[in-house]
Amino acid sequence: MSELQRVRLAGDYGADSPVWSLSDGEMIPLDELPVSDATRERLREWAARWEHLAAGGVTTDAPLPDEAARTLLKADAQRLRERLQDELGADWDVVLAT
Repeated sequence: MSELQRVRLAGDYGADSPVWSLSDGEMIPLDELPVSDATRERLREWAARWEHLAAGGVTTDAPLPDEAARTLLKADAQRLRERLQDELGADWDVVLAT
């Protein structure tokens, strides 16, 4: 049995990927993950939306996003986590950032 690969799904400013190794904290390029192109695209879209929403009040003068937008982003993150876990399989453990 191979060693369990533990990763975290989390947004980060300027990151090309929202997937991070829990063993060394490094970003994992999406092209290195054994997942479908559709999942890679959804991860990229989610990361871009995270960065846009997170920037308000932090890196821009834009107001903070409304509660509904933040709730939708979190729900989408959970669905992506589940999809990523399903595609990566039992040798991987995918968690969400807290």
